[in-house]
Amino acid sequence: GFGHQEAPQADGEEEAPQAAQEDPRPATQQEV
Repeated sequence: GFGHQEAPQADGEEEAPQAAQEDPRPATQQEV
């Protein structure tokens, strides 16, 4: 889960930075 809901809204460009700021938990759990 990085920001599938915001991916289409952010065009994918802002999906990366936004996802890291809005979904820092799932991104960290996935890496760990």
